[in-house]
Order: sequence, then C-alpha cells, then structure tokens
Amino acid sequence: GEIRWIMEMVTPIVFKGEKAVLGSSMDITEQKEAKETLRELDALKSSILDAIPQAVVGLQNRKINFANTAVHEVFGWCPEDLIGKSVTVVYRNEKEADEIARYFYTTLEHQRTFVSEFRCRHKDGHDMLCRMRSSRIGDKLKERRIVITYEDITEQRRAEEELASSREQLRNLSVYLQSVREKESTRIAREIHDELGQSLSAL
Repeated sequence: GEIRWIMEMVTPIVFKGEKAVLGSSMDITEQKEAKETLRELDALKSSILDAIPQAVVGLQNRKINFANTAVHEVFGWCPEDLIGKSVTVVYRNEKEADEIARYFYTTLEHQRTFVSEFRCRHKDGHDMLCRMRSSRIGDKLKERRIVITYEDITEQRRAEEELASSREQLRNLSVYLQSVREKESTRIAREIHDELGQSLSAL
C-alpha cells in the first residue's frame, strides 16, 4: 500500500535497423521526500522570521541577502526592496556605517553574539535609536556572514529620559521644600525667642 515516486525516462533509438524506444525507471521517492522536507523547513523558517517583531536581516559581506517582514514596520522598507542592497541604507551615513561594521565584525571575530545600541535611519529620513543584536553564521566569520536584529528603542529611551528628568525635578523640589521648611522653622523659632525675650524684659 506504500506510494512510491518513479521517474520514467524514454529515449528513441534504432535497434537492429528498426526504430525503438529505450526506457528506464528510477525510484525518486527519497529525493521527493527530501525536497518536500526542505520546502517545509523553508516555510517554517519564514514563519519564524515573520513572527519576530524586530527587523531581522542576513548579511554577506555587508550585502543584505534576506529580510523579514518586520523591516517594513521598523525601517519602512519592503523586504524584497532590501535584498542585494548594502546594509548602509539603514544607517545615517557611510562613515557611521563603516564604524559600526568595524565594531561588529571585530567583536564577532572573538565571540558568537554581540549586542549594542546605534543610531539608524528610517526610509523616510528620520533618525532612530536601535538595539542591535548580531550573531555570526557558523563557527567562523566566513565571508562576513552574520544575522542582525534591529529593535527601535527610540520611544523607550525617550520615556526613560523623561522619567529620569521627572525624578530629578521631584528630588530638587523635595530639597527646596525641605529648605523652605527649615527656614520657616528657624524664622518661627526666632520670633518666639524674641517675643519671649520681650515678655521677660517687661517683667
């Protein structure tokens, strides 16, 4: 009851002066199953990449060779538009892109992963702060093949800075109020002292 895939090959030939056909059969069930498994793995990989909220890009010698759908949300680029482009398109300028690349590749020579924060640029031109996580592909940094995820943390950092500023203002206000209370206490104590002194003098 098992189904097998058979590939038939037919070639016209001349046999003993007559036209004939030479046929051969090959069982390709394993090859078909292997191809189907690869297709399923590719589909699974695509699904996993597209489920990740951060932009994910693969690089080979600083050229983008794959990108997930989140690059549109993070950078405004369609994934297919980035394939084949230099990764410099997501940075503010070539000089900064070269510095970031030098920093990343030098670090990844000695360790498998690396996390840092850098300024990037959206397709529409506005600047953004991204937390970047990179990992080399394979045990060695061959052909500078790496994967990078980009998380836009601009609003998060702004909120943290505003919170820190608010806390600093509250601390300053608390110090000021404490100073006012101490001055007021000193003034009241002085007035009481003076009134008491006057009363005693009158006696």
